[in-house]
Amino acid sequence: MNRAYRVASQWSVTFLGGALLWLALGRAITDTDEPLVDFIEVSLPVAVGLGLIVGGIWLARTHPIDRITQLTKWLLGGALVGVAVTLWILFIISLEQVPAGEPIVLVLNDVALFMAAGILLGYYATGLEAREQQLELSEQRFRALTENSSFAVITIDESSTIRYANDAVEEL
Repeated sequence: MNRAYRVASQWSVTFLGGALLWLALGRAITDTDEPLVDFIEVSLPVAVGLGLIVGGIWLARTHPIDRITQLTKWLLGGALVGVAVTLWILFIISLEQVPAGEPIVLVLNDVALFMAAGILLGYYATGLEAREQQLELSEQRFRALTENSSFAVITIDESSTIRYANDAVEEL
């Protein structure tokens, strides 16, 4: 893995948060009808963008790159679902009437909402995967220690069911 890819992967959540923040603030700055209303319209994407920037910095310092890459996929998946949901809703509304509101603002808000959901679900799912891998490694270490042992090793669960017995148990 080359250095540029590694850095991009490590900071990908922060980059995506910055992109969302940049788009939201750009929208608020370019639409100058009513500044307060324009800022309220993009307050959710701004908050999510800031959260992703801070969270991305934390992730880059505390988590392995593989997990951050998985979280980025969840984040992008959430953004794509947000766009798809917004476009579908706008299409359904347009069948009956002209949609109220501005489509760009709706897309930004839905993308922010689904990005937040995606990163939270992704963090939970990748945490489960990491714990599952740790458990599997622990099980492999246990078996490596006990398989060839001359001592009899038996594990029994809370219902008195034998869960594991090594070959030395047969000699008993």
